[in-house]
Amino acid sequence: MFRNSIRNLKLAAMLTLVFCALAASTPARATSPTTISACGTISTAGNFVLTKNLSGVGDCLTLTASNINIDLKGHTISGNGTGSGITGNNIVNIVINDGSIQGFTTGIRLTLSNSTNTGNHTIQNMNVSSNAGDGILIDGCCDTYSNIIASNNGGDGLDTGGCCSTVNNVVTNSNSGDGMDLISCCYVVENSISSLNSGDGIFADDCCSAVYDTVASHNKGDGMDLEGCCSTVVNDASNGNKGDGVFFNGCCGDNRGNNIAVNSKANKNGGNGFSFTNLRNSIANVIANKNTDHGVFMTCPATEVGIAAKGNGSSNLDEDTSGGVCTDLNNKAP
Repeated sequence: MFRNSIRNLKLAAMLTLVFCALAASTPARATSPTTISACGTISTAGNFVLTKNLSGVGDCLTLTASNINIDLKGHTISGNGTGSGITGNNIVNIVINDGSIQGFTTGIRLTLSNSTNTGNHTIQNMNVSSNAGDGILIDGCCDTYSNIIASNNGGDGLDTGGCCSTVNNVVTNSNSGDGMDLISCCYVVENSISSLNSGDGIFADDCCSAVYDTVASHNKGDGMDLEGCCSTVVNDASNGNKGDGVFFNGCCGDNRGNNIAVNSKANKNGGNGFSFTNLRNSIANVIANKNTDHGVFMTCPATEVGIAAKGNGSSNLDEDTSGGVCTDLNNKAP
């Protein structure tokens, strides 16, 4: 049952991403790249490549056209603590690849007047760290983030608005805000690390997000705070956070939860290991030891299978049965 539910949720999320991408504008055509050797404005679509490190006061590269591909070629864009390394407003289909951005207010800032519109941006193979505010701040749906370090920023490591983006192999550590702030629904986060942040490791503020093979540990907030219904946590570790290891909320007038945690660990957190605050959730084959409050807090009705929990401060498994009865199978949570 759990395997089918996880497969269906992940398929739904990926299909949404595909449809969103197909609906976006055509990316920049493959042409000979235009070289960039100084900060300035890029006002035409096309492919651009840095030939040297750049330093800027205020904004460095300002984009005023859509369908731009910037290859940093391993170079660094550095700022004086103001502006953005790369910035643009109301543009789509931007690709930023292979380099570092540091020392700005915001490393990469791509905004839309309506953040629910499609951005369809791709940020990959980048180190966007040590900025005074957010490392990466991007509006709009259907973006791709891969092979990124966004650490030691004064705000969030990754702050993205709009639904349906993918986050793969992204490290967001030691930021003064959240590691990842994922606004709206339907994110897929895989193979990532978000630890030692002053806020939550991963915060997703709406339904239907999926987090796989990811670590969110030693944050001053929750390891993962997944708001809304119908989210999944699979093969993850959320240990040593000041708040809950994994916090699931719900939505709607019927107190819908429908959240799932499978094959994951949440140990030594300052709150609960796993916390489910709404109805009809599922948890299976998890470990929740030595948390300050409960190992697992569950709002019933729900299904609980194969919980291993011991040494928690309040209880190993706490069930709120005011709305129904939970189904318990093969749990070791005395």
